[in-house]
Amino acid sequence: MYGDKAYVGQEESIRDVAPEAKSFLLHRAARNHPLRCWQEKLNRLWNSVRSGVEHVFGVLKARFGWRRVRPAWA
Repeated sequence: MYGDKAYVGQEESIRDVAPEAKSFLLHRAARNHPLRCWQEKLNRLWNSVRSGVEHVFGVLKARFGWRRVRPAWA
């Protein structure tokens, strides 16, 4: 499962529904605890995968005139 900030607090509820799912949620930095180098690299990798998928949906929405349509989960 790839996700952005919207899924950060929902990791346990997702694991209850799908115990075999792997979590690829982004690592978060705190005020006095910046991300480590390996966390930044993983975030960059996961963002590249997620943005590629979101780009496809954006193109389809623009092509069919659904720019103002909100996703069902929002």
